[in-house]
Amino acid sequence: YKASDRSTYIKASAEFLNAIAEFGITPVIQNHYGTPVTTLGDFREVIENIDDNRMKSLLEVGHFYSAGVSWEQGYELLEDSIALIHIKDQVGRQSVPFTTGEINLHSLFEHMEKIAYTGNYVVEMEVKDKTNTLKYLQDAFNYINKLCNK
Repeated sequence: YKASDRSTYIKASAEFLNAIAEFGITPVIQNHYGTPVTTLGDFREVIENIDDNRMKSLLEVGHFYSAGVSWEQGYELLEDSIALIHIKDQVGRQSVPFTTGEINLHSLFEHMEKIAYTGNYVVEMEVKDKTNTLKYLQDAFNYINKLCNK
């Protein structure tokens, strides 16, 4: 679920949620660096004003990191509403191969396992070195598989 500004997110949500109710769709609000939902405050404003448990959230680890927000802070705000997690590793705002960046993905997976998270993860790979993207995705898969299948 995306909108051009936070007030539209809020005003249009009830009609949107009612329109999709019969389709078995799980709508999520996503933070994305540089959009109306970038910071924790932006996210808090939107979810508190929508105030409808049918609207879930996407924990967008990389875009929170780009906004100076840790995955832990994002999780703390969104915890009960998280329906999907997007993961990538970064140095600053630049996506890098998994385990070469600054985001502590290991602790994210440990935490989500501890709380018995059953939702999905989406691996994002927006590296500068496009030639090796498939190798980096394979490495990410191996890393995640190792963490999740101890």
